[in-house]
This record gives sequence, C-alpha cells and structure tokens, in this order.
Amino acid sequence: MSVKGLINNKIENIIAEIIIEKSFKLRKIEIPKLIKVLCELTNNSSPSYRDIALEYFIQFNEKISKVSFFNVLQNSIEGILINILNSILFGKNTEKNLQQNMFDRIIIQDSTVLKLPDSAPSKFLGLVKGKGCKIQTYFDILDNNFSEIEITPFNVNEQKYSHEVKNVIKANDLIIRDLGYFVVGAMHAINEAKAFFLSKIHTNTKFYTEEGIELDLLELLKTETNIDLRVLMTNQKLPVRIVASRLPEEVGNQRRQKKKEDRKSNPNKRSLAILDWNILVTNIYDTSIDMDTLINLYKLRWKIETIFKTWKSYCKITNFHERISGKQVIIYTLCRLINILLLNQTIVKTIFNKSKLFKYTRVSYQSLMQNLSKKFNQLISATTSDELWSIVKKIIPYSLYEKRKKRTNMLELETITLSLMDSTMRL
Repeated sequence: MSVKGLINNKIENIIAEIIIEKSFKLRKIEIPKLIKVLCELTNNSSPSYRDIALEYFIQFNEKISKVSFFNVLQNSIEGILINILNSILFGKNTEKNLQQNMFDRIIIQDSTVLKLPDSAPSKFLGLVKGKGCKIQTYFDILDNNFSEIEITPFNVNEQKYSHEVKNVIKANDLIIRDLGYFVVGAMHAINEAKAFFLSKIHTNTKFYTEEGIELDLLELLKTETNIDLRVLMTNQKLPVRIVASRLPEEVGNQRRQKKKEDRKSNPNKRSLAILDWNILVTNIYDTSIDMDTLINLYKLRWKIETIFKTWKSYCKITNFHERISGKQVIIYTLCRLINILLLNQTIVKTIFNKSKLFKYTRVSYQSLMQNLSKKFNQLISATTSDELWSIVKKIIPYSLYEKRKKRTNMLELETITLSLMDSTMRL
C-alpha cells in the first residue's frame, strides 16, 4: 500500500469512529471526503475555497459551490479535525514498554510561532509588530511522540500557558521546560501531582536556606565551581534542588552579548555575571541522578526545537496565503499536523525501527524528513510495501548524523542519558 493509502485509511477509520456513519453530510458535502481533500491540498499549498471545490470535483465528480465549502469550514469542520488530531494522539500504540524507566513519561513542553500575513485577522496580532499563531506542545521523549497539541493565538505567551500543565501532568511524569514557562505556581501544581519538573531560572530569582535566610547565589557561585543544594525558591518558599555548573568563558560571553541585544531585557551587572553558570532547578531529590545527568536531561529539550525547525523547513506548516481567514489558519494548521503525525506513526517510526536491522542507528529526524519531502512524489506513487521500502533503504544512508570526534549527536545523548538512568534504577 502507498503512503497516501496508509494515511487515507487512517483518516477514514478515525472519521468513521467520530461520525459513526460515513454517509453523514453537511450541505451535500461528505465529511470524510472533504477532510481527505483538505489534508492533501494543505500538505503543499494554502488553498482557496475555489481550490477546495475544484479538487473535490476532480476527485469525486461532485460539483459543489465554493460558498458551501466556506460555510462548512466556518461552522462545522474545526471540531471534527480537533477530534481526529486527539484520536491520533490518544489512539496510538499504548503497549507498555518492558524496560522499566525512572519516570513514566519524560515530557518536553514548548511552543513554536507560525508567522501569518499582515492581512490575517486581528486576533492573531502579537505584542510586537506582526501576526502569528502558536502551536503549544507536550512531547514525550520515551514514546517519541506528542501527548498534547493545541493551537492558540500569538498573544497566549508561555507564562500564561504555563498553568495548563495541571491538565496534562500525571504522577511520576518528568516535565522539562525552558525559561519562558518559569512560573512558581505551575511548579507547585506539578509538585502536588506527585510529578517532577526540570527548569532554568531567571537570573533575579531569589533563594533561601531551609531556615528562611536569603542566599546570595552569585557570591556562592563565585566560591564554588559547581553547586548541588536543597533550598527554598522565591517568596513562595517552594522547596527545590538547585544545581549549577560553570560554563566555558566564551559561552558566558556569548550569553551576555545576547542578553544585551535583547530589546525587552534591561540586565544589571548581577544578572549578566550570573550567566557564567548553567543553573537548573528541580524537585528530583534523588542524588543518584547527579548534576551531570540533570544537565544532559535538560539538553534533550533541544529535540523539540529540531522537530519545529523540520516542520517549518520541510513540512510547509507556515505556508499561508494573503487574506487568509482565522478559520482557515486553524483548519489548515490542524490538517498539516494530522499529516505530520500520521506520517510519523505510519512511515517515520517504521523507518527508525527498520533502520536498526540495517545497522543505521544514527538516523537524523531532520535529515530524514528533508529527504522524504524531496522524494515525496515517489513515495506516494509506491503501490506495495516492497516498493516503498526499496526507496526508503536508499534514503536512510543519506539521513544519518555525521560522525563527530568530540560532540555527541542528539540521538546518542538521549540513548546515553536514558541508559544511565535505567542503570541507576536497577542498582
């Protein structure tokens, strides 16, 4: 079966579960057919209502006006697409991994901005010049898949969205978040859920001893190369473990230069001086997970940045036409996410699994998606699994991380870090 066939079958099965009857229609438009058309068109373009009507007529020989498609997209389709997206997320393989892990899930929370044309509706206006929307995500490293995805307006910033974690987090989860999500109240919620957090801190964050005496963190860092302490954080006195390691001088200088160039920032000398250290806070008090392991765990957060870059560079998720409506922004983004997730589950995961049989254990997600996109027409045209895999086998050797003498790639870092944690658990 071709890639197109696999994806279409997945969509049809999911729609059948949601709508119950495939003959369900809105203004003579069959929803399963419409969603197939939308997913195909939005994969490589930003279609107008006329484009949708034409493609529907070409595929199914049913002539329906563009006004009918406008009405359906405005009033009926968004909720169904959200249900499909959720069905893909929650309907994935849930078989338990026989390998025990220290955490049930290791989740990276992050978001990415999709830039929109200036003619887009005002609800997508940001705090600075320009318009856009955000894709808010929770990515599970252990499952190598997304557990939650939501599309929000541009002005829903990380601080505002940080509290949503209480609806996602479960006991024994570890959630890794960047500085934008640093909200002590949200960390309290994670703590109360018997889950764990790992986060960077603002340079002006206050810390106190367990007796309530304020610590001068900068002075403490000046006397120690590394620190690993249990302290209380901010005026809310949240118990945390703080770990800090000194960075190479050139890294500290680069961070200071970047801070000075940030127009939103007005750093003082103290804030600039503290940038010489890599500082993390967590509620993981088990010292068998040492400072180096915590730092390496935080480095895994870069994986989501690679995924976002791949979406934008190779999956055309930011392709929006001028004068796009608010509904089209949401619907087209949902369709593209459905395409990406189904491609990941039906093709990419298979490639990563099968690549091990051919000893290609250094497959790069970014390079793989880039090469798949180049050969997409050939993949779509494949009529059998053998034909599909013959193309894939040629792609894999050109989708590997380059060998590095000193630096490890993301896949190697993830494997080493999780293996060390697993070994620690067995001791």
